[in-house]
Amino acid sequence: MRVESEKEIDCKEAGTGYLHRLTDAPRKRPTPVYTATIESERASPGFCHTIYTQILNNLTLSSAHRDHLRDRGLDDDVISALGYKTMPDGTNKRDAFVSLEKGYGDVLLGVPGFYLTKNKHIWLAGSPGIIIPCKNVDGKIIGAQIRVDDTSKGGKYKWLSASVGQRRRGGVGSGAPIHVAKAAGSYRVDRLWITEGILKADLAALKLGETASRRVGV
Repeated sequence: MRVESEKEIDCKEAGTGYLHRLTDAPRKRPTPVYTATIESERASPGFCHTIYTQILNNLTLSSAHRDHLRDRGLDDDVISALGYKTMPDGTNKRDAFVSLEKGYGDVLLGVPGFYLTKNKHIWLAGSPGIIIPCKNVDGKIIGAQIRVDDTSKGGKYKWLSASVGQRRRGGVGSGAPIHVAKAAGSYRVDRLWITEGILKADLAALKLGETASRRVGV
């Protein structure tokens, strides 16, 4: 016996039929598929800032990571102002950028960290850890480093960037952009403190009340 439903379908051999869902749970939408590109063009600092800001707004900071930052001398207000967040693991990462993918599609491949998978889906690189935004002299977020939880593969800090192999289908590298940390309420143009890491630069600017910058090899 056929039972009617709101969804009517046309069965070529059996005539009219009706579709019934076996569960009320929302259906999982298929992940968009994109055409592989040989080379992606790096997005402008303004666009990178827009994308990174939205990603950070979609993420939270774990208790363990907050405690670590507190131990480094940062209070909760400063942590929030600097935009430090936790990079999640596995599929939980998709929640941070799924809304951006719907709005921008493969344009995201011009932002360091995004790349095209073997199945031609857009994905965001980065191991679990603390995301530390990298800002230019205008205060725009142009990249990010991650203080990774698992240091067994070498190095505490890694750029939010897809590997060379991952970028072959689409994506751009992070490079090593200069980070500029400005102290709130005070900006001296005649002196600049230079250190080796983004987090250290943020701490220096906070404690010295002046501008600090992160450079490679310092």
